[in-house]
Amino acid sequence: MGRARIYLFDDSWVQPNYRVVMGYRGFGAVGLISTLHLVNSLGMEKVGIIVTSYHPEYVVMEDNGPAYPYEIYVDRKSKLLVVVSREIPHDFVRVDYARKTARFLSEIKAELLVLIGGLDSRLRRDASDLMRWLPNRFYTGRPLEDKLFERDLMIIGPLALQLMMSEAYRIPAITLLPYAMTDAPDPAAAAVAIDRINKLLGINVPTEELLADATKIQEELSKLEEALKSEEEKEKRSKGGLYV
Repeated sequence: MGRARIYLFDDSWVQPNYRVVMGYRGFGAVGLISTLHLVNSLGMEKVGIIVTSYHPEYVVMEDNGPAYPYEIYVDRKSKLLVVVSREIPHDFVRVDYARKTARFLSEIKAELLVLIGGLDSRLRRDASDLMRWLPNRFYTGRPLEDKLFERDLMIIGPLALQLMMSEAYRIPAITLLPYAMTDAPDPAAAAVAIDRINKLLGINVPTEELLADATKIQEELSKLEEALKSEEEKEKRSKGGLYV
């Protein structure tokens, strides 16, 4: 089994009661789009990275310098921490990634964890049904007006592991699942998630730019796809005796 490790560049921000947002590249890439939008809109400060066994081997250039696959950002004023996961962790490290991040949040005494994913839009009942939500047993905040996640449906993948680990480490957590397209990035679904985060955390992150920048978001995600394909090609060549 692989391992994950958290490296902090700066721990001067660490104090109890940070609210935390995490998301993964599931349906509509809602978790990734939402976390990046929070980071960019609030001008958040990068304070650390997460490194794993079987780590994606690429770096992309963004406005504030090089960006890595797994990063930690904070906004000290609003006491908000965002974990940006540009890739879904490899199967062999996925459990440890969820465990280590949950343990880290427990150690800093996080007040709340908000998880963001996408729900297949084909399950949507009507136009007013924008999302579902699911709290863990330690969540004591106010309920959302949206309907709860239904019985007999499943959350699968790293989001499910993260929710499970939040209970293991007794972290209050709520999962937001806007209905999203399954075959393309869905900024509109991410806008729904941001709206609910604003209400939950008492912040004011605009969503208009998110919707207007749908094309830019698609281009950024395409760059990540190309980087991942390049990494896969390199791995294939190395198995054939070539390594670049």
